[in-house]
Amino acid sequence: MRFAVVAVGRMRGDPAAVLFERYRKRLRAPLSITEIEVPAGPARARREGERLLAAVPAGAALAVLDEGGEMLSSEGLARRLASWRDGGRRDCAFLIGGADGHGADVLEKADFRLSLGRMTWPHLLVRAMLAEQLPGGDDPRRPSLPPKQAEAGLSRRRQLNKLCGYRPRASGPPEAPSGGPGKDR
Repeated sequence: MRFAVVAVGRMRGDPAAVLFERYRKRLRAPLSITEIEVPAGPARARREGERLLAAVPAGAALAVLDEGGEMLSSEGLARRLASWRDGGRRDCAFLIGGADGHGADVLEKADFRLSLGRMTWPHLLVRAMLAEQLPGGDDPRRPSLPPKQAEAGLSRRRQLNKLCGYRPRASGPPEAPSGGPGKDR
């Protein structure tokens, strides 16, 4: 499944952009981002909605991030993405609105309204948070946690990492500098 984030506003060197790219690189599936800007003025929310919807790939499952949406666990999101994929959807677009949220036209066209919690998050950070959650949803072999992993006592994060095939970089303990503390002379 290919993923697209369509968002109001531009990152322009924001530290959240680095975090977004970090998570984007971990995905096996492609993740594109389309950023739009609409100048302030009358009917801004309507114009944002039109531009957001115009950037959605044809036939994509449409998930709209909305504070009134459904809160899912990481596992729940993985299952939702797997059900769309198994239902023949090749693309999934996540829409992130501007400061005023989404207009009725966008909400009506949504296949799903997703909430990342009741708190208000900076919209640039939401992109990184969303990208971090996507690896669990793009594995065509395992849409949910296999029972053996759950029974093995692995932490929830390790189960999800294993589910999506993420393997942390090999890193051993830091080497002590020669002649440093704890070294006999």
